[in-house]
Amino acid sequence: MDYTTLSPELEERVQRAVDNFMQGYGCCQSVVAAFADIYGLSDDLAKRIAAGFGGGVGRLRMMCGAVSGIVSLAGLDCGQTDGADREGKSACYKVVQQLLEKSREQNGSRLKYNLLLIADANLQRIQIRGGEFKYFFVVDAVILC
Repeated sequence: MDYTTLSPELEERVQRAVDNFMQGYGCCQSVVAAFADIYGLSDDLAKRIAAGFGGGVGRLRMMCGAVSGIVSLAGLDCGQTDGADREGKSACYKVVQQLLEKSREQNGSRLKYNLLLIADANLQRIQIRGGEFKYFFVVDAVILC
C-alpha cells in the first residue's frame, strides 16, 4: 500500500490514530476514535466501546485490535438495526469480509500473534513514519476504512 498519496482528511485520521496509540490506547481504540466524529460518537465513548479489543481481544492475541477496529467501523457504517433485516445483516457481513480479506492480503494474517511475528520478521522492511513498525497495523487499518 502506498502511504505517500493519502488525502489530507485521511492523513489527519491516520495521525489521530497514531497519536492515540502513542498515548497508550490500544489499536482498536486508536482506529475507532479516529473516526468517532463521523458517527456522532464522542472520543471518550469510542474509546470505551473499543477498549476490550486491545491485545488481540482482552490480551488473548486473537484478532488484532486494528482489525477489530475495522469491523467496529463497518458495523457503525452499514450495520443493520432491525433484527429481522437479514439482507442488511448479509450486506454488512460482506463488507466486513471484504475489508478483512484486504487486511489479510496486506499483512499476512488477522491474528494478533501472527501479526506480531510477521512484524518482527519484517522489521527491517517496514518503513512507515521514520521506520517505526509499531504504527503499521493502526495506519493500515485507518487507510482500509
